[in-house]
Amino acid sequence: MKTGIGLNNDIIGKFDKSLAFKRIQRDIQSDFIFAPHLNIIFHQASDELYDQLISKLKSGHYSTRLPISINVIKPNGFNRLGSILEPFDRLAYQLIVDSISKDAENQIDRSQVFSNKLLNDDPEGFMFEKSNVSYITFREHIETLCTSGKYNYALRSD
Repeated sequence: MKTGIGLNNDIIGKFDKSLAFKRIQRDIQSDFIFAPHLNIIFHQASDELYDQLISKLKSGHYSTRLPISINVIKPNGFNRLGSILEPFDRLAYQLIVDSISKDAENQIDRSQVFSNKLLNDDPEGFMFEKSNVSYITFREHIETLCTSGKYNYALRSD
């Protein structure tokens, strides 16, 4: 007997299908793996994908699959793993992340964490404020700390 993952109707009822698809379609633009045969599903069959996923989640028969991965060469010659999720998993992940993201954002100490700041209003599916805005805020914070006279040294790392 195969078991799977399920969610109750209270959680499923909080899903924002439209926002999830906007965010996925925006995120696809930065994928390391070009997969038009999978991405077309989000454009041409989004309602069917969503309905099938919700059916699986309600029945407790949803199961995840391993991501599709490749090694991506960096300019310095090193490589890193680049991965994408298959459509069911990508949609499930986005729906769940979207449903908890505001609570998670409220628990982050923004005086210490500057990146990936959740947008309050996100009609175009960007999810986070632009990275250069976060970086400028971070840089200004570091400059303030460095000129405060409280510290003798500063260490910058990535």
